[in-house]
Amino acid sequence: MRDERGHDTGTSWLIQAGEDQDNQNSRITLFFIKEEKMIEDIIQNGGILHFTAAWCGPCKALTKTFENNKRKFKKIKRFKVDLDEHQELAKKYNIKSVPTILLFKDGNKEPTRLIGNKTLEELIAFIG
Repeated sequence: MRDERGHDTGTSWLIQAGEDQDNQNSRITLFFIKEEKMIEDIIQNGGILHFTAAWCGPCKALTKTFENNKRKFKKIKRFKVDLDEHQELAKKYNIKSVPTILLFKDGNKEPTRLIGNKTLEELIAFIG
């Protein structure tokens, strides 16, 4: 993205973040965030990039599993990324199909990958 003078301002992504765990209504907040800052934060502090698409049935099922079990995942940040809207980020992480979950843990720059719709038990085992 460039400003009015043509200077590179970095890439901004519209990401859905489900981190409002303390709110009883479990609102999902939409916000703009710089890619580099988001990735750096996830690498340092742990988190999930959850690649999805509006047209994807298994994506909807996996999202519902997360949303119906928010308390089980309240210790980890989850950033939901729409594949069609954020193709550059998907390309950066070699996302070939959705849903795909990238788990960043222990400061590792290379995430652990989980592809496809999974059961609650599989998600819990994967995330740890």
